[in-house]
Amino acid sequence: MEKSVAKKKRVGWLDYGKGILILSVVLVHTIGSLYKTGQFPAAAIGLEMSQRVLFMFVMPVFFAISGYLFKPSTDWRQYITGLGKKLVMLGVPYVVFSVVYVILQNLSSSTVHDRYAISDLLYIGLKPVGYLWYLYVYFFILLLFGALTLVIKRKAVLLVVYTVLFALAILGFLPTLYAINQTVLWGATFLVGYLLRSKLQRGQMAVLGGASLGLIVALWIWQGASTWFYDTNFITPANFMIKLLTIPVFFAIFMWLGEMTDKVSNVVRYFGKISLVIYLIHPPVVSIARIVVMKVLGNNLLIDLVLVFMVAMAVSLFGEWLSKKLKLVAFIFYPTRFYAK
Repeated sequence: MEKSVAKKKRVGWLDYGKGILILSVVLVHTIGSLYKTGQFPAAAIGLEMSQRVLFMFVMPVFFAISGYLFKPSTDWRQYITGLGKKLVMLGVPYVVFSVVYVILQNLSSSTVHDRYAISDLLYIGLKPVGYLWYLYVYFFILLLFGALTLVIKRKAVLLVVYTVLFALAILGFLPTLYAINQTVLWGATFLVGYLLRSKLQRGQMAVLGGASLGLIVALWIWQGASTWFYDTNFITPANFMIKLLTIPVFFAIFMWLGEMTDKVSNVVRYFGKISLVIYLIHPPVVSIARIVVMKVLGNNLLIDLVLVFMVAMAVSLFGEWLSKKLKLVAFIFYPTRFYAK
């Protein structure tokens, strides 16, 4: 009974955390879409700073939660079988939404940011398009850590080996191939989450999170709050420390807030449970909604921001609802449900 209660609490705060994170992702993409229009010069500094703060933690903590949930395989056969399932789980939506994203970009007006050519779809096995880099890197992280944890059983040894591997990547000694370089770099955030999966209690995590927050503030002051952590798609020598330090901070926050059982918290947990669907749907919706809203209502930042965000969330929730009604939609979002059929 005690084990089952502990498990429920663990899952509860993780779902809560993923809910907060996916809301933050939708928000930062909405802010970024409006910021890139250049139509809000008076609010440019505020928009940029908002993106800096959100980009500082959203993807590192997302990867860290995946690391926290990661269970090493017991043998190579289980590893290969599990990797095959992950390939289906991540590969189907990756391919489908790569095609949807690029086609919608090319059908939309010239106000679309960071436009990809149709020909870029030929190379998505080597380089992902747009926001879908997350699924691409996540799969290769699972491939890498699944193999490493089969060979290296002790976490201390794994930490040492990975530190060397990470240093080679951050200093530019590894091949620049996306599947290698970005996997090793972002894998560090996954590793932190994996290492934090221990017997740390909420109070101990709070102490660790507090100490990490202090270091974040110190680094912020030392580096002058410049653009050192702005780039979300890459980890650099200038920003990697701050990204890693955000993980225990937000784990502590999620452990504390995740025990709440009010209606708002339950809604946040629901968003966490369907975070992949929201992640997949919202970016193209944000782009289209931003174009429509600004054409109809003009350049009113607050109204544009709220409406684009709400439309992106509403369409994402509709996509989740549709997956319960249509098997084809369910297959796109949850292909492993059909894995044994």
